[in-house]
Amino acid sequence: MATENNQSHDSNPIENEKDEELIQIREIETENTSNDPTNWPITKKQFIVFIISVAAIIDSISSTIFFPALIEISVDLNTSQVLANAIIASIVCAISNNIWQLLVMRSFQALGGSAVLSVGAGTISDIFIPTERGRAFGWFYLGPLIGPLIGPVIGGYITQYLGWKFIFWFLTIYGGVILVLMYFALPETFHRTHLSLTTTSPPKKRFNPFLPLTLLRYPNLSLVVLYVSIVFSVMFAQNTLIPTTFSAKYNMSPSNIGLVFLSPGIGFILGSIISGSYSDFILNRSRKKYGSIDPEIRIKGGWLGSTLVPITLLAYGWFIVKNVHIALPILSMFFFGFGLMITFSSVSTYLVDAFPGRSASAIAVNNCFRFISASIMSFASEPFENALGTGLLYTLLTVFIILGTSCMVTVYLKGKKWRERFQN
Repeated sequence: MATENNQSHDSNPIENEKDEELIQIREIETENTSNDPTNWPITKKQFIVFIISVAAIIDSISSTIFFPALIEISVDLNTSQVLANAIIASIVCAISNNIWQLLVMRSFQALGGSAVLSVGAGTISDIFIPTERGRAFGWFYLGPLIGPLIGPVIGGYITQYLGWKFIFWFLTIYGGVILVLMYFALPETFHRTHLSLTTTSPPKKRFNPFLPLTLLRYPNLSLVVLYVSIVFSVMFAQNTLIPTTFSAKYNMSPSNIGLVFLSPGIGFILGSIISGSYSDFILNRSRKKYGSIDPEIRIKGGWLGSTLVPITLLAYGWFIVKNVHIALPILSMFFFGFGLMITFSSVSTYLVDAFPGRSASAIAVNNCFRFISASIMSFASEPFENALGTGLLYTLLTVFIILGTSCMVTVYLKGKKWRERFQN
């Protein structure tokens, strides 16, 4: 008996140690759950979305604030309108004295501004569950879309009354304010599970900036990227030609040309808000009906937009050719922006849902190629218009968009099978 008691007594420390370990794990799990960003108060989540949305304005506003100044820049820097268009793709710009210096500085400017779009998508993926992400993305993209709305207006008045170089001092001040806001007010949203807290840390990986490009091997990403690149290149071609078109056709000043961009900008904002809520509605309805959620349902929410975009683009081009009242091309620009944003919001949310854990990389690849294609079309739009004529140019651009839409139809029909095959 004494021996048994001694053995029982000897085993107690081990059992106690196990109990303490279990208690510690439960405490970690409890703490981990409370620190899970998806469980944060809705007001905190909304504040985070507000910060990243305001920060994302810098990317889009720096691209479009320049449009009304293109004619003045081509004169001041003694270059052609075509070469001036090339720099739309790019804090020192304010002191540039020649076109090549401005081109290089604008490229660095674009490099810094584009980061928020990718990181912002990852942030939303961190703090919102799938059935809440559509609306969150809708509000997040208000920032990048307010940029095209207010950018040309601000740029037009700055160019007319202060000179085009002051545009870049404005961007410098705005960027500095946003940097301070993000540094002091934006919390870390990356969530570590209790397993990562209680086990050995994984080996550190060397940073590879080209690693996101490996996602292009997945057709449900590469086809989406192709479609988005086509649509955005067309949008930038249209925006690049607006100053020349409305100056020649309607004899408008730089400040008034800036006001023209209000039309697609308002369409962007309304499309972003409506498409986000509608996307979540479709997702919740699918879950109630089928008991499961497939990311491809997100694409279904973009069909209206993918129909509006080619119709309104073709209408805009021929309205310009026929020299109709200015209200008609401006109205078609509104519906073009509205349709484009419905489509873009749907496919962006799809990429986040279809690539869990790599959502920021998926969005980064998408942004990379859409901006590359947009910069190419910004440069090539005027030579194409001179060679083809306005009507034929917009007809061909419409055909490209229709062909691109077939990519989204293919992803909608086959995306689930592709995901399951790659996961296995």
